[in-house]
Amino acid sequence: QLHFSKDGRVLAVGLGGAGGVRLYSVSRKGFRVDVSQVGQERTEGGSVRGMDIDGAGRIAVTSADGVLRLYNRELRLLGEKEFPKEESPSGVRFSPDGTRIAMGYFRAARVDVLSADDLNLLATPEVPRTRAQGAKLLSVEWSLDGRHLYASGFYTQRAKNVIVRWSAENFRDPDFLPASRVLLYNIRALRDGGIVYGAVDADLGLIDATGRELFVKSPNLDHFSGKACSISPNATKVRVDFLQERGAPAQGKKRMLPPTIP
Repeated sequence: QLHFSKDGRVLAVGLGGAGGVRLYSVSRKGFRVDVSQVGQERTEGGSVRGMDIDGAGRIAVTSADGVLRLYNRELRLLGEKEFPKEESPSGVRFSPDGTRIAMGYFRAARVDVLSADDLNLLATPEVPRTRAQGAKLLSVEWSLDGRHLYASGFYTQRAKNVIVRWSAENFRDPDFLPASRVLLYNIRALRDGGIVYGAVDADLGLIDATGRELFVKSPNLDHFSGKACSISPNATKVRVDFLQERGAPAQGKKRMLPPTIP
């Protein structure tokens, strides 16, 4: 997990295993970017699953032990709350005004809304039944005006995967927005009220504020199979054979990467 603070001066990094959370100070001068570690908190509960930073610098973190932890800007623990570990609490988002935290689950089609002050449960938005096996709503997001809450993952209505949208006033009678047919890992709200999402096989989608699908790109990346990779003798082309696609090759010209910023 990677999240910048609202002012862009702090980068929070959530690590796997027992790596926990690290904070980095980020400063830019012209083309130079200076980064230095300013804080670290190890999580005994295992890998970080979700993370977000509010306008006051507080950091909400979910980890593999099923615990939601709330830290201040110096990574001092402000509070924590346990949830069923087998349901795998996942994505977390502060509401724009910083008063509420929405949390999704990797193994449950459920979203909880909690107080950002004491982590008490405020609401569990209504989720209609679905026939999909393994339904999950792991990624959550608020609209920038705070009027709507979104959740995505793998949740079907009429045999199609959808993004669920509730009114933040009552969290009832949700709308369903079109989405990729595969598992959605991330959704982000846009300034114009739209939503952009990313899915497990590099699917990308853009939905406007009315729920209309504006753009969908499905590159059908075969990232689960073994691959054969070769480079041309003059080092200008790379060839990758996608074995599950009957060996169909993909070729591209090699680009020189820009020098690394010190």
